[in-house]
Amino acid sequence: MKKQAFLWRLVFTVISIDFKGQFDRMELTIDFVNTFFLRAYEEPPDGRTIHRYVQPGQSLLIGRPAGKYHELDKENVDWDSFDHTPRQQPKKPDPAKAKETMRDLWGTFTEEQVKKETERCLGCGATVVDQNVCVGCGICSTKCKFDALHLERRYDAHEVPYEKLIVNHMAPTLMKRGAKIAARKAKDITLSRKRRQN
Repeated sequence: MKKQAFLWRLVFTVISIDFKGQFDRMELTIDFVNTFFLRAYEEPPDGRTIHRYVQPGQSLLIGRPAGKYHELDKENVDWDSFDHTPRQQPKKPDPAKAKETMRDLWGTFTEEQVKKETERCLGCGATVVDQNVCVGCGICSTKCKFDALHLERRYDAHEVPYEKLIVNHMAPTLMKRGAKIAARKAKDITLSRKRRQN
C-alpha cells in the first residue's frame, strides 16, 4: 500500500484539441502540504504497527519511512496576491412557498453572477500545461517556492518501466541482433572482395 505524504492532492486534467480535431489529455498533479499534518494520520495503521503497539516496549516508529516535511513559511506569504472575491449566491427560496409545494424553488445564477463566479474560479492561478511546449523537464517543480508542484511518471499499463526494459528484457535480443548484423556485414564484405578479384 502506497503511503501518501500529503493531505490534499489535486489533479488538473488539461484537454486540448488540435486543428485536426484530435483530443489530447494531460494530467498535472499538485500536492498541498498542510502545516498541522499529524504523523499518525500520515501513517495509516497496518498490521505491523498494530503488532508493535500491543507489544510492550516497542517503538511505533520502527519501519516507517522518514518522510520529508516542508512547513509553509507563513511569514513570507503575500496574502494580497490571492483572489478574495466572495462566492456568488443563488436566489434562495421563500420559506412560505417552500411549505406549500415539493418543487425545487432554489434559483440559479444570473448572467452577471455566472461571469463573476467563472472569473473567480478561473483566476485562481491554476497552471494550464501546453503539451506542445512542455517537455517534462521538471524545472517548474524545482522553481516552485512552496514545493507544491511535482511531476509524476505515469505508465499506461502496469508493465516493466522503460529503463529496466532495456537492461533486463531487451539486452539479449539486442546482442543477438547485433551479432547477426555483424555476421551479415562480414559476409557481404567477403562476397564483394571475391567479386572484385574475379
